[in-house]
Amino acid sequence: MCMKQLVKFILPLLILTSNTVLAQSLLELSYDSKKIKEIYDIMQKVPDAPEVHMRYIKAFPNNRETFMDVFNSPQKDQLYDHSHGYVMGMQQAAISYPDQALYCCLLIANELKAWSPGPVADLQNVIYDISLNNVDTFIVTVELFQKSAIFDIASFLAAHTNHTVNPQFNELIALLEQRNKKRLLKLFDKALRQ
Repeated sequence: MCMKQLVKFILPLLILTSNTVLAQSLLELSYDSKKIKEIYDIMQKVPDAPEVHMRYIKAFPNNRETFMDVFNSPQKDQLYDHSHGYVMGMQQAAISYPDQALYCCLLIANELKAWSPGPVADLQNVIYDISLNNVDTFIVTVELFQKSAIFDIASFLAAHTNHTVNPQFNELIALLEQRNKKRLLKLFDKALRQ
């Protein structure tokens, strides 16, 4: 068999195999992962579309279990490999709907309570980005939670690498002080001292 015939025979097999592998990897994604991936891909094509931002917020996990299953499962499958982009996609969605994006992220933070590298750290960064750019929205949104949940959120926001305090936590505290939010300051101070 000459080289040209060999290429004609092998090339279609390679294409078929790669398409099968791609299709199989998509089939292995959970419903939640597929939904997030599909809407994220749309959002990248139309980044300024408010309706797509809202769809992304609604598709994004709103609890610890789903968040970890999608972005940080023990098998590191699902959306782990590109979790940074997917989690940071909430910043993009927050352009149109900062209150809904922040609320969704705070629901997860309330259940996480502790910092870890990767998707959890990305979530913390998203919360800080939305909160520091929309302080009044942060105040109104966090006050929707019960006292114990606010404490857990504050503990999560304070946490950082090597058991240090996240530098952005102090920025948030300063903004709360400017707005004289004594109840929140007391809870955030308690979380910092734990």
